[in-house]
Amino acid sequence: MLQQIVRQADEWQPDFIWVNDSALCADMINKPHEDYPMRVDVTKEMIDTLVEYMQGYGIKELQERDIKQIHSTIMPDLHVSGRSYRVSDDIVVAQTFKAVAHEYLPELMDHILPVRIIEEELSERERYNNPNLIKNEFDLVRWYSIFETIHPFDDGNGRVGGTVIGVLSYLMENRYLAPLQ
Repeated sequence: MLQQIVRQADEWQPDFIWVNDSALCADMINKPHEDYPMRVDVTKEMIDTLVEYMQGYGIKELQERDIKQIHSTIMPDLHVSGRSYRVSDDIVVAQTFKAVAHEYLPELMDHILPVRIIEEELSERERYNNPNLIKNEFDLVRWYSIFETIHPFDDGNGRVGGTVIGVLSYLMENRYLAPLQ
């Protein structure tokens, strides 16, 4: 199942741009959504809080609990906000394809979490088999594409994925990688 998801994600090449401001990053994460600009401030606050915390403690990874916390903070009005992954199978991702059945979500999320910044080089095979290991911009965008393709939550996936990319990119480059949509 993971190989199918990775192939599907590799066909989609989302565009990102480097920005120097967390407010602009949060704005760009939220701009494509129908409730814009409602969640921009909380997204910025989440990015800033995670960056400060992770820098302060030398943390270079986000775990499943962190992903769920990001979701519950940014999307608090949803019924199951951050407590669990979706149980619905009637989700169409980007108006393009039907999301993977919900029973595969825990296994698939285990393959991409924890998402971790690494220093060491990886072979092509290691990089393909470990999408959770982040060395550069390419790896960040690939992780985002796989996360979005898995689509673990009913709603808020783009905002959660964008927040993760914003945080990790800042820890790597002291600037934010933000989606262009």
